[in-house]
Amino acid sequence: MSQLLKILCFLVLAGLVSATPVQGVVYDYWQGGSGGGCLAGDDFALNANWVDNTAPTAADSPVIDNGGTAVVCAAYPTNVDKLYVGTDVSGTAGNGTLNVVSGGSLATSSASYLGHGVGTEGTINIQAGGSLTSTSSFCIGSGSTSKGTLNVTGGTYTGNSYFYPGQATGSVGIVNLSAGLISVDTSSDEIRMGNGSNSVGVINQTGGTLNNTQDYTYLGYSSGSYAYYRLGGGNANLKSLRIGNTGSAGGVFEQSGGTLDIASSTYVGFRAGISGVYNLTGGTASVNSALVCGGYDGSWGQLNVGSSLSITATDKYLVVGSSGTGGATAYCNLNTGGTLTAPTVLSRADISAGTGSLGGFFNFHGGTLKANASTADPGDSETHFMRLRAEDGGIFVGTEGGTIDTNGYDIVISEPLQCMTGCGVTGIGLTDGGSGYYGPPIVQLSGGGGWGATAIANMVDDGTGQGTLEIGSFTVTNPGAGYDCGDTLAVALLDGGYDTNTPATLGAVTLAANGQDGGLTVLDGVGGGKLTVAGTNTYTGLTDVQAGTLAITGTVAGDVDVHTGATLMGGSGQVAGDVDLNPDVNPGGTLGVEYNSDDDTIRLLEVAGDLDVTGGTFNFTDAGTGELAVGDYVFATYGDLFGNPASHMGLQPGWSVDYLYDYDGGTDNAIALIVPEPSMLVLLVGFLMGVLLVRRRS
Repeated sequence: MSQLLKILCFLVLAGLVSATPVQGVVYDYWQGGSGGGCLAGDDFALNANWVDNTAPTAADSPVIDNGGTAVVCAAYPTNVDKLYVGTDVSGTAGNGTLNVVSGGSLATSSASYLGHGVGTEGTINIQAGGSLTSTSSFCIGSGSTSKGTLNVTGGTYTGNSYFYPGQATGSVGIVNLSAGLISVDTSSDEIRMGNGSNSVGVINQTGGTLNNTQDYTYLGYSSGSYAYYRLGGGNANLKSLRIGNTGSAGGVFEQSGGTLDIASSTYVGFRAGISGVYNLTGGTASVNSALVCGGYDGSWGQLNVGSSLSITATDKYLVVGSSGTGGATAYCNLNTGGTLTAPTVLSRADISAGTGSLGGFFNFHGGTLKANASTADPGDSETHFMRLRAEDGGIFVGTEGGTIDTNGYDIVISEPLQCMTGCGVTGIGLTDGGSGYYGPPIVQLSGGGGWGATAIANMVDDGTGQGTLEIGSFTVTNPGAGYDCGDTLAVALLDGGYDTNTPATLGAVTLAANGQDGGLTVLDGVGGGKLTVAGTNTYTGLTDVQAGTLAITGTVAGDVDVHTGATLMGGSGQVAGDVDLNPDVNPGGTLGVEYNSDDDTIRLLEVAGDLDVTGGTFNFTDAGTGELAVGDYVFATYGDLFGNPASHMGLQPGWSVDYLYDYDGGTDNAIALIVPEPSMLVLLVGFLMGVLLVRRRS
């Protein structure tokens, strides 16, 4: 062969090689789409619907990008290689749709792509009785400006690897689950919503079941990405949930119904520079490990509880604001209708050590905090039930008040429950709701002289026909405290995944004086539990002890009511208001009086206002094992005393109670237990009993 011919052959061969798809992919292009469905032109298995007049084999990668719709009508006889629905692999961007109907099933040996390349859109619909299996990655939105949509309306999607709504940079991936099953349930099967930088991942679940119990579920995986999971019904069973994963990513999980079950740790705002929101308004959620709001350096998290949320592992905790060199900011708002069950609620933020500008805020807004474990060591504040330091944020009681249910456990709170002072945020103005949002943007307020204000955006359809949203209004989830009513606050709207140039336009932030706090209700739904408040509490509303036992070793600024069946105990505690043992009808509540015969001491309750003991019960108990020495033991002081107790329990023979005891010299404002010297009659009876006992033994 001549040298020239060899060169020509080489050039032809090189051209053929360069024109061959990488990795040996054999594309099989769809040309059907007549609309005949399974009876004619849309049957995936029909040879005539493919460009080479042969339906895909195991070596082929079917491509649906001609704007048509392919329908899997029966069990396809072989796995295909890769699957492309809406792509530009042919050199021309095109959209496509794949329907898997009842009785139809299809499996891939490699990855699947919905909306692949640049500017494409791909949709897969899995209907009742249909089945789709992906052996490798399932990419929903796999290219810049591409969009992928998976609709499961009763069938089954089974994945054996990563599940990517919003897989590539700048892509959009949407999953709609109304019935049926999405199972991504092997050991290497992370769900990464917003996997690519600046991508958007959305899951709208109104029914059915989503399982990912073997690996992590991320909302906002890569830098600049945004993810939104809306659970309105059905079941979501996850191993671990991380809302907001890495630098400048944002994630929002909204639950209005259904059941969320998480086997391992959950983070609302996971790493540095990210933001996360979990807004629970309905349904139930359980976490069998730690729940961390505001995870690490510089993260931000907001947890709103308006339904049932439980941390079921009794050796774990709810963390509101964690630590690190950049600090973490976190807010937990416990709202009316919400019940949060946890063994411990704490903050690891340490603003006083200079690690951040804000810390952890736990705010009672009408909800119930329920214990599911006892405080390990009442004498060690590092083991107490609620541990959020006031200097780093703290615990606040709003106008709606709050409830603590001891649930049969003995728990201690040593940090103060605070009132919301000064002014707080009452509203955020909205001039234009914008358009093109795929979920609610994260709302962050800053500025002014106060702290703790939070809000969420309420979304409505934007009317564009693209399935996108606009902001309809804002809900203030916590007004904050310490602001001046004339402060000017800034509002940042983060993420939301809008893909147009019309973000919302905001008006002014309004503030008003915070109202009177709603006080604290103490319950015990099981019986036998005790709440000890040891801090210097500044909330001024009523402390309403409806069941169980309240022990005060710190201070309470308002009044205390003790209902029938409930008990109030002192212990060097102070009540600045009134104490009423009879807020209902007779019989009244119980005043528990604990003395210690080992060291001859008694616990004291100081009431600055009125003490009404009408119809109540005084219950005397011994914390020791010996005999209480002779003496006068003051166990209560008061401003004014009203009524008489109906009964005394635990009084030993000869003991008495003096209700007008002179405690501070000249003022009969105390109640004392009087333990007298034994009388001669008592001594004689004791002597005779001793003689009889000796004679019987002899």
